[in-house]
Amino acid sequence: ASAQMQPVSGSACPTLFVAPCGSGSSLHVDTLQTNFWMFMSLGRKRWRLVSKDQIALLHPQYFCDLNPVFPEDLNVVKPNVTIYETELEAGDLIFVPAGWPHQVDNLETSVAISANFIDTSNVHRCIEEADIMASVEENSAFWAKVLRTA
Repeated sequence: ASAQMQPVSGSACPTLFVAPCGSGSSLHVDTLQTNFWMFMSLGRKRWRLVSKDQIALLHPQYFCDLNPVFPEDLNVVKPNVTIYETELEAGDLIFVPAGWPHQVDNLETSVAISANFIDTSNVHRCIEEADIMASVEENSAFWAKVLRTA
């Protein structure tokens, strides 16, 4: 059997993250409704995630695309918001479902490999988002076309 792989962010290859202690990512949702995985090779990361069903409680703002910008991170107490928290260590793997806001803090210098991906669980949402974004961004029109033929 053969499979056709299409890159989501310009590369069909996984991404290598090498990060110093104290760095991290702000609260965000991955683009195009992609799923995400990360495997830790070295160090520790604290992951905090919120279900996509509670995104409105985080007061998202939308400026130039469908990726929400959040006015505050998860360090600020959020009443009525369930925050799932875990620490990844070397040898651990995490899966982040499409549409879930998440924030990461590097508790130690860390090395990890990750990838965003599209499968049957999220392909229709990816196409919808790419179609909407295509009205303002040429690259999204390309992705909508590619996803329809995959």
